[in-house]
Amino acid sequence: MASLRPDLEALVTGLSGEDLPGDHWPVYGSLIDSTMSIVDVVDDVATSRYVRD
Repeated sequence: MASLRPDLEALVTGLSGEDLPGDHWPVYGSLIDSTMSIVDVVDDVATSRYVRD
């Protein structure tokens, strides 16, 4: 799961150079930020000792 974070960061970098409507950026940012949070939580759960044992 941790390998997804660089992909999400690359997505942000790629989208920042696009000519996207400015009024949608709060939505894009929120969705990407929420996805990063989910990736972090799933990574924490997947790597916890209880799950591995």
